[in-house]
Amino acid sequence: MQRALRLDLTRFRSDAVQETPSGGLRIPARVTRVGVLQYSDAEGNTWGELRPSEEVFAEDSLATLRGAPVTDLHPGALVTPETWRSLAKGHVNDDVRPDGEYVAASVCVLDAGEIELVRSRQRVEVSCGYECDVDETPGEFNGIAYRAIQRNIRYNHLG
Repeated sequence: MQRALRLDLTRFRSDAVQETPSGGLRIPARVTRVGVLQYSDAEGNTWGELRPSEEVFAEDSLATLRGAPVTDLHPGALVTPETWRSLAKGHVNDDVRPDGEYVAASVCVLDAGEIELVRSRQRVEVSCGYECDVDETPGEFNGIAYRAIQRNIRYNHLG
């Protein structure tokens, strides 16, 4: 197995955004899910990777999402203590939990520029940035073919 960086994408309900007493935004969101996600490379190749429930909902995986920094889209690299100050626009709250086939959490946006992007609906999606082990075992899940399975998912940020 090799370790890989992955990004996935879901929409949040912009009609459910709440303002906090300090002027930030609290956004209920489904931030990721179980299933086959599609990926592509620079050469235009596409493939599916399975995110099985036992990996997506593993407590040690979910724990890495609690308190994860929220960034404006995805930075060019993982968020580290050295880059946090320049990249973080908020954080994922501790209410990370399974919600059907999804992982749900409330997201706090605290940066004025990012708040304006959410309010103007220029930001209506969230995307997890994470690392995982890629198990090159092909198969099929709910009728969708995949060529690998994501294991040991560790979240870094939510863009």
